[in-house]
Amino acid sequence: QRARADYENLQKRLHDERRHAREEGVELALMKIAELTRHLDSAVAFFPKELPENLKEVLEGIRRIQQGFHQMIASAGMTRITPNAGKDRFDPVQHEAVDRIPSDVPEGLVAAVVEEGYRRDDRVLRPAKVKVSSGPLRVVENAKE
Repeated sequence: QRARADYENLQKRLHDERRHAREEGVELALMKIAELTRHLDSAVAFFPKELPENLKEVLEGIRRIQQGFHQMIASAGMTRITPNAGKDRFDPVQHEAVDRIPSDVPEGLVAAVVEEGYRRDDRVLRPAKVKVSSGPLRVVENAKE
């Protein structure tokens, strides 16, 4: 009886470990696709508004590829973490502070977004990289005693 229960528990644990390993592999692949998508987004943003006719076709092809990657990411349950600069409070679960800067934005709020993050379902795969406001720059005058 006990040996059978131990065997069943082992089977359940192995099944859970395999499922977890498979999910990690999927998430790793999705993050690589998301990184490629980010590079495509940057490339598309780099193109000037006015282009010669032959480059318009190249840009259209890049946009189709970009759209396909965005759809692939979305269909796998991934969403972007895009904080609103000046409105969202810094959240250490969803954001990675890369700098603290003086700004007109109140202290503790996201002052600038450096790079979007990604989540899949409720799990953060990569936090958004942000600059956090330290409040307005204060000029301290030299006080003479």
